[in-house]
Amino acid sequence: PSGAITQTVLAIGNDPTNQKTCTTATITPASNALITIAVLGHNSTSAPPSPVVSGGGMTLWAEVASVTFDGVATPHKRMTIFRAMSSAAGSGPVTITWNASVSNCQWILSQWTGVDPGGVNGAGAVVQAVSGSIDASNGLALTLAPLGAAGNVAYGVFGTNSKVVAITPGAGFTKIGESPSGESPGADLLAEWLVNQMVVNATWTALNGGGLGVEIKAAP
Repeated sequence: PSGAITQTVLAIGNDPTNQKTCTTATITPASNALITIAVLGHNSTSAPPSPVVSGGGMTLWAEVASVTFDGVATPHKRMTIFRAMSSAAGSGPVTITWNASVSNCQWILSQWTGVDPGGVNGAGAVVQAVSGSIDASNGLALTLAPLGAAGNVAYGVFGTNSKVVAITPGAGFTKIGESPSGESPGADLLAEWLVNQMVVNATWTALNGGGLGVEIKAAP
């Protein structure tokens, strides 16, 4: 690739106030950068549908991948990654709107530069995605198909039913951030990344968990 992919944290947060709409801190994305937000929400009845994401100076957000977990048969949590890209990015908070009130909501916003700028709203920068969930485990590993180039990045997002920091990134992965709920029912969200890696994994101790793995394509 002409330049290496770089990752910058834009915002990390948690809202424990049992409501439908959550708002992040104000972000100012770079133009033509891939912007991703990983969102985790818990509902005591059943896992909610993916929320609607808007704002942050971006025209449109598109869903990349989603998974439910805690537990596998009757999940209560939904974790979703969204993407956006704009040649004329503005600024502002990102609004996360669920279809009903959630017990807690966590998010991690990242900016990726040096990515493929093709497609609409970052479609050219996102190549593939995998997902999985597991109960009462010590971690989870997800395997991507062979990456398209050595400069491409594996982006991983993992969640558990812990109310405190409980997730360890996979070997070699750089931790982007972690956002625990700090309340019951517990929820902990972690994001990580590593260049040229097919296996996206993280570990924890005796928890229910879910994960998403995404390949981000470097600029040609």
